[in-house]
Amino acid sequence: MFRPELSQPDKHPDAGDAAFDILADTIADAVAVGLLPADRVDTPAVMWWSLAHDMASLWLDGQLKERSIQLGTAASKLVEDITHLHHTR
Repeated sequence: MFRPELSQPDKHPDAGDAAFDILADTIADAVAVGLLPADRVDTPAVMWWSLAHDMASLWLDGQLKERSIQLGTAASKLVEDITHLHHTR
């Protein structure tokens, strides 16, 4: 999914598109219920896609664990808090 040496894109050429399609479907659901405007779905799709990849890279590299310790929490709790920020508005 992330680094070519781990994801083996030659063996799974459609995996990235399939994963992004799940995100796109979720965004379409949000548009359908009025949470996002229909004319601006590309920007949040790319933002959330890049956020997920960056968080996963930080997790794999051990950096997210180190930062969460500095913040007095666990890495899994930090990821949960990040992915649920929209509920705190």
